[in-house]
Amino acid sequence: MIDAPIPATSPPPRRGLKGRLKKRAVAAGLALALIVTGAVLLVSSLSLALPSAREDIEARLSRLTGSPVHVDGNASFSLFPRARITLTDVRIGESDRIDAAALDIDRVEADFDLLRAMLGGAEIERVTLIRPEIVRVGDALAPLVEPDAGSPPPPIPAPVAVDARAASGLTRTFLARFEGLRELRIRDGLFRLPDGRGISNANLAFAWAGGTTPAKLSGTYVWNGQPTELDARIETPLLFFAGTQSPVHLGLTSPSIEAAFVGQGAAGESLQLGGALRVSAPSLSRALRWLGDTQVNLPDFGSFTIETQIQMLQDRITLGSAKLDFGGNSARGALEAITGSGQRRPSVSGTLAFDQMDFAMLTQAIAPAPRTLLDLQRPLRTDLVRGLDLDLRLSASEATLGRANAANVAATVKLAGGVGTIDIGDMSIFGGRGEMRVALDARLARPAVTVSGSLRGVRAGDFSSLVDGTLPLATGLADADLTLRAPATNWGEILAGNRGELTLRVSDGTLRGLDSSLLARVGAHPVNMAASGTAQPFDRLLLEARTLGTKLRLDTLSIAMAGGEAKGSGVYDVRTADLELGGQFHRSTAEASGTDDSFTTSQPIGFTLKGQWPEPVMTVGPQAKPI
Repeated sequence: MIDAPIPATSPPPRRGLKGRLKKRAVAAGLALALIVTGAVLLVSSLSLALPSAREDIEARLSRLTGSPVHVDGNASFSLFPRARITLTDVRIGESDRIDAAALDIDRVEADFDLLRAMLGGAEIERVTLIRPEIVRVGDALAPLVEPDAGSPPPPIPAPVAVDARAASGLTRTFLARFEGLRELRIRDGLFRLPDGRGISNANLAFAWAGGTTPAKLSGTYVWNGQPTELDARIETPLLFFAGTQSPVHLGLTSPSIEAAFVGQGAAGESLQLGGALRVSAPSLSRALRWLGDTQVNLPDFGSFTIETQIQMLQDRITLGSAKLDFGGNSARGALEAITGSGQRRPSVSGTLAFDQMDFAMLTQAIAPAPRTLLDLQRPLRTDLVRGLDLDLRLSASEATLGRANAANVAATVKLAGGVGTIDIGDMSIFGGRGEMRVALDARLARPAVTVSGSLRGVRAGDFSSLVDGTLPLATGLADADLTLRAPATNWGEILAGNRGELTLRVSDGTLRGLDSSLLARVGAHPVNMAASGTAQPFDRLLLEARTLGTKLRLDTLSIAMAGGEAKGSGVYDVRTADLELGGQFHRSTAEASGTDDSFTTSQPIGFTLKGQWPEPVMTVGPQAKPI
């Protein structure tokens, strides 16, 4: 019996897989057909409903703004990626009144939910205004008149004050009309304010789902020529604008200022804020001008940063636990400010404690030291004294007063009624104590400044360094009193018109560059009062002088030394460094020969000092007399 051959193995038929593929293809085809059919039906329905949808959009915008809406352009729709109806050349507002203001919009885009639109609904979810611009109808209708070349430019309008109650009422009305819209976007917007300033290139989005949901305003715009980014969020906007506290987050970023606030707030009858605030600006004065505050014209004190807990009620602002950096000077303290409204002047008061304080920064900002002859005619910045009330109590562990370094400084800075005062009541300086007062009176047609100060028990050598070493004092303990009065218009008038008095007393010191033996030799002797090689000891020195512009009149100069006492008077020109001084040297009394108790006094020796300081020529001779 022959065995039958074993048949070769082969894969089973794949009828099941082919069936499944056919079913899927059929299902996909049916789905595509349904989509195409739905799209055709949607396009057809939207085409038929376009006039009705246009009316709905016009009604929605009219309700939102409270003004009539006019569409001068076309209406169209698109299906993907969103169901959208577009209107062109839209004006919101009165168009038949020459004094009216209106909002002209190049294009309005209204977005709908695609699924609801397919089911027959067309509820607006988002409106985008493209290139909206606020215009005054009268400006467009008025004839163009070229300005007269000889006529002065028109004055800049004063900024318009914001009434918190009116602003809150308008915002509540806007939110009530916005309910259900969800999102409003602005692209390339241009808005001019009544005071002449404006916002351009505005790209903003306002989103609010209604009810008790948060409202958010974010985006970018250009204000006063600088790009600005805004991010604001109010957790319960309806309660906030009704005067009930609500969490608030605010962020503002621009080249001129950065600000961030996190806390609570309310805006009903008045604006109230409470929370953490941080503000930083490269220049506080430029930041205020950029924001539009023209009431306070601050000099440029440099960079400014503050971190604080703010409490704001109406126009009163309290800054507690403040960390302040002002022109590189760091301080801690508390401040209170009144922003000012109407005839009320803005004011700032408080207490600040500095680790290090540069008082020269204040004077340099108000009256920068001249570097060239042209700088002598540059007006001093006295506007701050007229426009702001200030009452600050300052303390500093270390302070810089021009060329002098001080410690444990207690001072006050006050501006009131056009008079500004910096009063340093006490400080440690040059190993002793000191005080200083600078008062600026800006009420006069020509502002005037008065400087007064005193030093007690200071190192005479350190005191001499304040005046470029023109005083040849090397050592000693000094007391000094100074009073100076001058017009505060520019440095030229200060140098030419100042009047002052100086009294200096020094004990147990030494003079540089003077050898008393020269007074015993008749003739001319060149001296160098800046030389450090020689030092003449003295018991006491008295200088009484008056300033007359650039001239220093030396009324009394008396130096008591071991060999006698020199007395003289003269004139020193600060501008040219020319010195002309004459006097006499009285030798100490000596016991005469004989048996009685009689004493004789040697004859005084005359001398003069003439030439440029610190290297004048001393001429010794009996003919010299005091000048």
